[in-house]
Parts: sequence; structure tokens; C-alpha cells
Amino acid sequence: MLMMVVIRNAALRAEVSPFRAELVSLRTSDGHELMWDGNPDVWKGSSPILFPIVGMVPNDEVKIDGQSYRLQQHGLAPRAEFVVAQIEPNCCAFRFEASPETSVSYPFDFCLDVTYSLIDDSLIMSAVVSNRSEAVMPFSFGFHPGFVWPLPEAGARSAHSVEFEKEELGGMRRPLDGLLHPQIFESAISDRRIGLKDSLFDDGAMMFFDLASQRLRYGSDQGISLDIQWHNLPHLALWTKPGAGYLCVEPWQGFSAPVGFTGELAEKPGIVNLPPSDQREFKMVVTVRNSKADGNQ
Repeated sequence: MLMMVVIRNAALRAEVSPFRAELVSLRTSDGHELMWDGNPDVWKGSSPILFPIVGMVPNDEVKIDGQSYRLQQHGLAPRAEFVVAQIEPNCCAFRFEASPETSVSYPFDFCLDVTYSLIDDSLIMSAVVSNRSEAVMPFSFGFHPGFVWPLPEAGARSAHSVEFEKEELGGMRRPLDGLLHPQIFESAISDRRIGLKDSLFDDGAMMFFDLASQRLRYGSDQGISLDIQWHNLPHLALWTKPGAGYLCVEPWQGFSAPVGFTGELAEKPGIVNLPPSDQREFKMVVTVRNSKADGNQ
């Protein structure tokens, strides 16, 4: 059985799978689990890392310099074996590097470093993508954590909401057969808030590409809630399978290819074209709040 990497501090305990550098557990000091359990009958993930694409591309193929390469949904990282690079009591780091095997699907010399750190009541997830190729490297990156819904001691699922830090006036996007629907839909955000209900996800994920916010609160007016921040990730998705016990809060750089897209990966909307010897850092911070401990804030 694969041994999990465990980090902890006085407030939180996290477990990470070295196989995919995937966060599989985040518990409070009094034992409340905050992560989805990865039930394979519902959704086998818990918090996959998405690289070098986010979402899907037509026929699971990308075009690079005129040649086709096969890349499944969310790319290589969700199926990759990372190397453990560091383990400290409250911090761990993992690395995924290019190899002859990865070049069959993605012909670039890359390095992806993923780090998890616990500081006070927060989990900091950071990732650095480095281009060690001699050519410009097109890529996307995303976090995909699935948190329990309902949260511990937070009442019914119907009492939960997502509240954004700023007014959001743009529309939202939806998938169509795994790709990006061409239509812009009326946003589910009203007065900075989405009241969560299963029917919102009947048509798949809700995606937001023009957010003013870089922070949201997920929870209800009682029990545990999560304050979630992100950096360098301009796109956001909220997703669950209707009726399932999780909500994925997914900050992305990039998204599925639009319906009808046939261009090069470097031309795909949402792609970062990283120069040789350059790198890009991404970050997501999850802070655990408790209405009892915080005086009902």
C-alpha cells in the first residue's frame, strides 16, 4: 500500500499522495475531515493537479508544431508519479519532470514542483512550472480540490453558499461534451453570492473567466467554513456531480478547448506560452474558519 506523506501543525493535519502529489486529507485538530474521500463509485479524485492542460481538447489530441500528440483530460499530472523532494513536519514538496515517456504526449523539457505547507489555520498549495526546453513551452495549470459538502457542523447542504470578495458582473461558461460551450450564460452569482444547490450542476461545471475576485468563502453561517484565495490563476470553476458529497473549487490558468477549436496548442485560449529558462508560480491558500471558535464571524 502506498504510504501517504503526512504534515501537521497545531491546527491542521494534511495527507498527500506521492503518486500524484494529490492532497487526500485535510483534518482539523479535533478530527473534522474537510476533503472528499475519493470514492471511485462517484469521483475517484480528491485534489488532482492539472498540467499541462486544463480540461479537454478535441479527440484528446493537441497540435504542436504541426504534429499531433495525445493528451487526456487535465493532461499528464493527474496520472503521474511525482518524486518526493522534501518532507518537514509542516511542509512537503514533490517534483514531476519530463522524461522519454512524457515526451510522447508533450514534447517539452519541463519541471513541475508542488509544495504543501501548513501555517496556523491555513494550507498553502503552491506550484512552479519551469521550462527547461530551448523552445517556448505552451501550458496550462490548475488546482482541483474537492471539499466535503456539507462542511462539518455547518448544517444542511442547502445552507451552504459561495461568497466572492468583490462584485462580479460578468457571465459564466459551461462545458459542452467536455469542451467549452460557445455561449456565455447568465451568471449564478447574485450580490457576490451563489446559494449552492445540486441543480446548478446539472449542466456540468460553472466556469468564471472574468472575475474581479481572487478570494471567496465557502460554507454556511455556522460551523466550519473555508476562506479560499488564489494567485496567478485568472479562471475559476465550481463543480460537483449532483447529489455527491463534495464541492470542487478550482482556480485555473486555462480551460477546455472551445468547441470547434483546431489550432495549435500555443494558440489555444487560456494557454501560457512560457519562454525558455523561464518559470511561472501559482498558489492557492485554504484557511479554515470555525464560527464557534471565531465568535460567530
